[in-house]
Amino acid sequence: AGGPTVAKLSLGAGVLNIKAQADRDGTALSNPLVTIFAAEGGNGAAQRPLWIGREAAAQVVLPAGAYRVRVEDGLASRTSDVSLAAGAGVDVSPVLGTGLLELSAVSATNGEPLREVTYTIEEDDPDSPQGRREVARSADPTAAFTLPAGTYYVSARSGVAEAHDRVALGSGATVKHVATFNLVPITVVTTASLPANGAAAPPPIVIRILNETGQAPEIARAHGPSGAFRLPPDRYRVEAEVMGLNVKSIGVIDLTSSRGGNVQLKLEQGEVSINGATSGRHWRIKDGDGRTVLHSGRSGTGATWLAPGRYVLLTDIEDKRIEQPFELKAGERRQLTAGSP
Repeated sequence: AGGPTVAKLSLGAGVLNIKAQADRDGTALSNPLVTIFAAEGGNGAAQRPLWIGREAAAQVVLPAGAYRVRVEDGLASRTSDVSLAAGAGVDVSPVLGTGLLELSAVSATNGEPLREVTYTIEEDDPDSPQGRREVARSADPTAAFTLPAGTYYVSARSGVAEAHDRVALGSGATVKHVATFNLVPITVVTTASLPANGAAAPPPIVIRILNETGQAPEIARAHGPSGAFRLPPDRYRVEAEVMGLNVKSIGVIDLTSSRGGNVQLKLEQGEVSINGATSGRHWRIKDGDGRTVLHSGRSGTGATWLAPGRYVLLTDIEDKRIEQPFELKAGERRQLTAGSP
């Protein structure tokens, strides 16, 4: 009564002063994750996080006890065991020894930045059958990696082209590495000899790039009447095909001189329409090699495109088959009647 009473409450706590850094010169970490675990009660309790932060420097008030402080930045990490007494302050200053590796890629022809690139980073590993192990991968065209200081093998891949370099990364350093590709730009343009009164809707076209022999795997592709590609110097087979039809054009391009340009492929075709395809009349068209290129269940009575050549229209009427040989020229439009002798 008559005045205030002072009450002192002891929390039995201490202060952890955390200052994590990339090197002993105090270089800041790029994107750290700091986690404090309770270390009392055995290893099981050590996995229970009490505090998580994204700042390299922080002050944390905790009850007196044993703790484990883990700092992670990129692929580097450091764990410190700390004993905190009541009323005391403890400094925790782990040095991760990391550096920042920033990657980008350009074309050697004009220095244009490349967007579709996949980076792979490896380091020496005596226990691996290949002597190396992969530590990071990214498809970001401007990828950045925080790594422990050391020597790394950087591979950059864009389509079928690859670039390999060896990069040394120091503690606290930022290394900007540019992968240079020797790529030759080409543009493939297709032209079609459509009949004058052909269908209004253009046929879908796919353009493929393969090795000179035309064997798999496919190197690159584009959809549409034209496509732009960047390829390493070599000889390639270029194919343009009307999807779902037998209309195709093939060419070979030599890029060994590292000179690009335009490739013209002409898709020659004619138009065929079948009349008289009633419900009881089934027909199909075979090419000169005996392959079925069109049939009634697929196209009905509408007009369709076929490559120039010799064909046979086969019509089945009950137990009778009628054959109608015909020839189709580029740009020609023909109307056939199923079942006519």
